[in-house]
Amino acid sequence: MIAARWGKWRRSALVGVAVLALAVAGACGGDDDGGASGSGSDGDSNLITDPGFENGGSGWKARGGPPTISADQTKSGGSSALLQMRDTAESPTTQSYSVFQDITIGEVPEFLSFEYFVGHWVKGTRLQYIEATVVVTGKDAQLPECAGEPCPNFQLRYLLAGVETDPVAVLNAGFIVVSSDEPVEGEWVHFEAPVADDFAELWGQLPDEVESIRLLVDVRYDNREPEEAPLEADVYIDDVYLGAP
Repeated sequence: MIAARWGKWRRSALVGVAVLALAVAGACGGDDDGGASGSGSDGDSNLITDPGFENGGSGWKARGGPPTISADQTKSGGSSALLQMRDTAESPTTQSYSVFQDITIGEVPEFLSFEYFVGHWVKGTRLQYIEATVVVTGKDAQLPECAGEPCPNFQLRYLLAGVETDPVAVLNAGFIVVSSDEPVEGEWVHFEAPVADDFAELWGQLPDEVESIRLLVDVRYDNREPEEAPLEADVYIDDVYLGAP
């Protein structure tokens, strides 16, 4: 098993904003990067519902519907979530395949960990990568500004594999490069990060009044040229933990 931990961090530049598949109009991350929240817990301190996807992905969502649950690769138990990419020259120039869960909690969680397994990876464009995002929705007064108004949320994006630097510029997102290498295929990789500490270091503060947290894991690409294809990936997610270390 390979272990991956957080690496160098930076706040996204406030210029040169790209249009994202997961962004609201303008320069802010939104849509599947943050929204209405639910609640859930599993075990003594895990805030995540169905962390091993053994209950059919209860509590989890995916873009456009429920998550895809698979028994083909598992770290523990009999199931995992599958993020599958099969894009061609006719596909959008930016695309994301994700699982996410919303949690009602009044503070930024201290610790995040999960396992991921890359069973298939065909890189068709430079900005094709795996990412984990923690979205914090809080009071407007504490949020950075997007187009002259408070952004919908703060975001902390961990770049797990596939890119060397911030793939896009988003006013309300900061990036931490965990690994710039291409994904390792055929092995489970353990990822963990001190979310609250990273958030405070990246944004200079922790919000006093948190309304909700969204955890999102995705495989995606940005700014693909029309001739670049195919873009393929099978990425499995298992044993997700969010809470106290």
